[in-house]
Amino acid sequence: MRKNLMKLLTALCAAVFFLACALLSLGGSSVVSASAFDYRSAANGISSSYASGKYYQHLQQVTLTGDGVTDTLSVAISQLG
Repeated sequence: MRKNLMKLLTALCAAVFFLACALLSLGGSSVVSASAFDYRSAANGISSSYASGKYYQHLQQVTLTGDGVTDTLSVAISQLG
């Protein structure tokens, strides 16, 4: 009896987890703050204030290698300040 109860509880927890993930993924795009769009402009993809900032300058200095992991880490490290 205890074994069946544990299996049922595990299945219930998994179902709740997957349902929560599905709901979050469906509604995630509508939760983005309006300030996140302040850095983008329709003309060139970035605003002039971002393009003149230190983070964009650091990003421009990153040399891409073609290796996804190395490139991702290089970009992330360039944005540390």
